[in-house]
Amino acid sequence: MSWKEEVDRIHQRRSDARQQGGPDGIARQHAKGRLTVRERIDLIADPNSFREQGIGAGAPEFDNNGKETGFTPANYVMGMAK
Repeated sequence: MSWKEEVDRIHQRRSDARQQGGPDGIARQHAKGRLTVRERIDLIADPNSFREQGIGAGAPEFDNNGKETGFTPANYVMGMAK
C-alpha cells in the first residue's frame, strides 16, 4: 500500500497555505496599506530563522464522492523565530 496520494495532498495543502490568497489576496492586503503576515514576520525575525508550525492547518473541501476539491488555509500563522 502506498501513501503517495495522501503525502501529495499534504504537500499541496502546504503550498496552498503559503500562497496567502494568491496574487489577488496579496494585492488586496497591499492596497489597504498592509503587509502579509509572512512579510511582517520577515521584518521582525532574524533572516531565515522563522520555523512555521502547522502550515497545513485549515479546512479541506470535498465533493459528494469524498474527493478533495479545495483547501481553505487557517487564518493564522504560528511558529518560532529568533
